[in-house]
Amino acid sequence: LFLGYSPTFSAFWAVVVNIISTYIFKKNKVSVNLIVDGFAEAGENVLYVGSAVGTIGIIIGTVYLTGLGLKFSGLILSLSFGLLPIMI
Repeated sequence: LFLGYSPTFSAFWAVVVNIISTYIFKKNKVSVNLIVDGFAEAGENVLYVGSAVGTIGIIIGTVYLTGLGLKFSGLILSLSFGLLPIMI
């Protein structure tokens, strides 16, 4: 990242270097099954995060396209009579 590469590129090479280093240093050797299990678990965790982000994206898109955000902020402004401490 410090050299200007993208986060995806940096993460890919970090994983590659990590896997290679486990075979160079025998003290912390990791089996192939453990690596595959780690990738499977990471895939499951991505599903949870992806579904949450997708849901949030749908909510934000709906609020933006329908104009509910402006209506809601206008309602708060009118109820507080324009006084900032009341708005907060």
